[in-house]
Amino acid sequence: MVSSNIRVSSTSRRRKRPGSKPLSAVTKLLFPKFAAATTDLGYQKGQVMRAIEFVDLETEKTPREILESDFPSIGVLPIRGGWGYSQFTACIIDKSDPAVDPRRAFNFVGLEYTFVKCRLYEELINFRPKGHQYADIRNELSSQRSEDIHGQRYDIMNFQVTALREGDFFRLKAIFEGPEGVISPSFDFKAHQELHSSLLHFGSREYWFDITSFIGTGETVH
Repeated sequence: MVSSNIRVSSTSRRRKRPGSKPLSAVTKLLFPKFAAATTDLGYQKGQVMRAIEFVDLETEKTPREILESDFPSIGVLPIRGGWGYSQFTACIIDKSDPAVDPRRAFNFVGLEYTFVKCRLYEELINFRPKGHQYADIRNELSSQRSEDIHGQRYDIMNFQVTALREGDFFRLKAIFEGPEGVISPSFDFKAHQELHSSLLHFGSREYWFDITSFIGTGETVH
């Protein structure tokens, strides 16, 4: 079964991947609707928005093999298929997988969110070279729809994403935990939060899930 607690394997950040795609170009500037909706993730009006540089994963090993290795705390993932960038690389949630206990209610929504978070960690940490990784990665669902294509049911989710460059994250952490940081009576929380917000990078990601195995089973699809 899938655990909700995600822990990164201690070696995953340093392991090179055969067949991984080189770093992509900086993602296109975000749509105005996204900019208007990012307040909850730390965006402040008038702030210059830095785009996250994502890695689109192309791997010889399956997502299941990689995620179960890099995040052992999530347990066994009943999934097949690809990394979920499109209909053709959709992550297939397989209710008939031997790992699924038929006596228990299957939380496929929780599995979707686990996959979303883990893929982000792979894109922004594990598949990036040292010195170009991100930290403080957060995501929030911005839209969701379902589509029936050639007899298959797809759940398509879009997420807003924020992150800090790893170097900026550790500098902020050093300030916060240093002698002039939170332990000091003169520490300015507001100024620290404004500095944090000014260093944020923004992006959006789409995820395709094939949920056909749930059709006609009585499961509630959102």
